[in-house]
Amino acid sequence: MFLQDGKRAFGIGLGAMRYDIVADLDAAATVGGTPVAYANDLSEDASAPMLRAEYAHVLSARWRWGASLAYTRKNGGNVTGDAMDAQVELEYFPWERFGFSLRYNYNHVDLDFTRSRFDGNLNLDNRGPQLLGKLRF
Repeated sequence: MFLQDGKRAFGIGLGAMRYDIVADLDAAATVGGTPVAYANDLSEDASAPMLRAEYAHVLSARWRWGASLAYTRKNGGNVTGDAMDAQVELEYFPWERFGFSLRYNYNHVDLDFTRSRFDGNLNLDNRGPQLLGKLRF
């Protein structure tokens, strides 16, 4: 974190995201009046660089709020796409090392798969409120 003044802090970071996807694909079709079954599996794992920005603001000794945004993009290879994670949270620490967080989280993953026998994509959107217990070290 940088740009700290005792009540507010803002920082950026560079890290990595690793994903591992395993899927079984089954399809049935009719070709020329004849039923045809197709089955294949997909197993991919890769790492991609991730850029993250975070802001935190102390409201009082027990309360603070913050927001963060992380983004990654993978180009090249059999899998291409991007992922984003955004969140806004309000934290309450009634004890020195343990507290609670009410967070609204949004995750978006968009991947495209290119294979010799098929092309496909995976689009995931996850959003909603979360209630968490937090432990500070």
